[in-house]
Amino acid sequence: FSRNCRSGQTHAVLWYYRAHAHGLKVIQDVVVNHAGYGSGLSTTHPDWLHAPADCASTSNTDQDCPLAGLPDFNQNVPAITAYLNDFVSYWRRNVGIDGLRINTMKHVPDSYWQQFFKAGGAGDPAQLWSVGEVFNGDPAVLARYIDVLDSPSVFNFALKDNLSSDAGSLTALAGVFAKDRAYRDASKLTTFTNNHDVPRFVSEVQARGGNTAETVQRLDPALSLMSAARRTLSIYQRTEIARAGKGNPYNFPLGQGNREDMDFAWVATSPTAAQPCAGTCNRNSGGPTGARRSTPSGGCSAGTSPWA
Repeated sequence: FSRNCRSGQTHAVLWYYRAHAHGLKVIQDVVVNHAGYGSGLSTTHPDWLHAPADCASTSNTDQDCPLAGLPDFNQNVPAITAYLNDFVSYWRRNVGIDGLRINTMKHVPDSYWQQFFKAGGAGDPAQLWSVGEVFNGDPAVLARYIDVLDSPSVFNFALKDNLSSDAGSLTALAGVFAKDRAYRDASKLTTFTNNHDVPRFVSEVQARGGNTAETVQRLDPALSLMSAARRTLSIYQRTEIARAGKGNPYNFPLGQGNREDMDFAWVATSPTAAQPCAGTCNRNSGGPTGARRSTPSGGCSAGTSPWA
C-alpha cells in the first residue's frame, strides 16, 4: 500500500484534523471485498482477484463471485490480505480515524476477519471500534460475526426490517427482541432504519402499503425505539426529516434518491423537524428553554413540547 495524494487523500487528512479539533469523531468507510469499476488493480494485479473460473466452480457465490460486477478480491492470496490490512492500519496510525464502517462484510471469508480482528491485527477491537454491514435479517447470522469472528458491532438488519414492516407490527418487533438470546451481548448491535444502500424508512413503509400520514407517524417512534434499545445508533442524513429515498438503483429524479447531498432548506418544511425559535417552552413540556416545535410556516406551536 502507498499513498496517492492525487486522489484527494491530503484533503481528507486535513478534514479529519479539523473534525477532531471540533470534538467530532470520524468513522471511515472501508471496503475489503472488492475494488471499484475500472480499478487499476484489475490490470496490475489480476492474481489478487477471483477469476471467472473461481466463480463458476464454487458453491459459495457470496464470497467467490463478483458483487454487481465489481472486481472481487481473493483474500486467500497473502499479498492482497497484506494490502488490505496495510491501508486500514495506515488510516488508523497515521490519520487517527476513530472507527470503521465495514462494507459488504458477509462477502469476505471468515479467515480474513479472524486475522483482521485478532489482537494486534489491523482491526484489533482494543485499538479501533468498527461496525460491519452483514446484509442479513437473521439474528443467528448477525451474532456469529460478533461472537465468533469478534467484530465489535454489526448493523441490526433484523430490527431494521421489522421497523418498516407491513402495518408496523408490534408483535414482529417483539419477536426481534425475543431473539436477543442469540447474542452474547445484544447491546453491541448498531441500530438503524435505513442507509445509502436500502430504501429510506418513509419510502419503504409506503412501498409496503402505508400512506403518507402513517409514514410520518411511524418515523418518530421508530427513531425513538432504536435510540433507546441499543448502545449505538446510526442515523443517515435526511432520515430525521422524513425525506424519501428509493434506494438501488440510484438514478431516480432529484429528491427521490438516497445518495444526494443534504439540503438544509428541507428542514423548515419537514413534518418531523424540531426547530429552535424565539420564546420559552411551557415549563411542563420537559424541553429546553428557548425552543419549541417549528411549524412549516416558520412559527411555533405554543405551549407544547418541542419533542412531542
